[in-house]
Amino acid sequence: MVFAVRKYPPFLAILGSALFAGILAPFTQSAAVTAFVDQPELGSVAAAIKANFAAMATGFVSNSGVEAIDELFSRGGMASFLTTVWLILGALAFAAAMKHAGFLQRLLAPIAARMRRRGSLILAVNTSAIGLNVVAGDQYVADVLPARMFSDEFERRGLAPQVLSRAVEDSGTVTSVLVPWNTCGAYISGVLGVPTAAYFPYCFFNLLSPILDVLYGFIGFKVPTATPQQAAAATPASDDAPQQAPLTGEEAEQHGRPAGPRPIGGAA
Repeated sequence: MVFAVRKYPPFLAILGSALFAGILAPFTQSAAVTAFVDQPELGSVAAAIKANFAAMATGFVSNSGVEAIDELFSRGGMASFLTTVWLILGALAFAAAMKHAGFLQRLLAPIAARMRRRGSLILAVNTSAIGLNVVAGDQYVADVLPARMFSDEFERRGLAPQVLSRAVEDSGTVTSVLVPWNTCGAYISGVLGVPTAAYFPYCFFNLLSPILDVLYGFIGFKVPTATPQQAAAATPASDDAPQQAPLTGEEAEQHGRPAGPRPIGGAA
């Protein structure tokens, strides 16, 4: 609570609350801690330390005899997150390999060539993320791949990084629970005990978010351009790499950017 109020990083706030709960448990629920460790020969301090490590690693198991309480308090600890962590690492590695091998550029070039306007580009991000939620069946793949695919194109057009981040969040993240075979949709349906099709019509936020994001993109509302600091932080192209031609006046108007200077010796 103190870490959250003082705006410490989320990792420290979550870790601090877990450690504080582990320290407090032997004093407030000593019987539960002893039963969880199930080693009467251990002293109180050793039992408390082992209970803390076991609860954080593989999760606490409640045996109160009340099914609802046992189901609520029995969790899998950090081990239960391994599948999600592996999935995220796999998605990041796959996206990085696709990008550095040139496959993403090959896939993106035809799309970007047709997306002349800023709104069309944001529409392409939303469509890609929603499509990956349906095809890949996982939110993390739907978030990571479009973000990596379109990052260079957003940078080239002078759009702020948060525009791409918001487009991915408004499509890949919020629509994942609307797909029954998606990991998020399957989890929510299982926890609530309600089929995806039953709660789908009431998910107004999830349905409206991508629509409003695309609409804002076309009208230019809340679509900031990159600041000079963000542009300077971008990785500069090497001297051997072909330089991107500046946007012409017509292209700049379509992309919402001021026209760049014509290259020396360029055609009039």
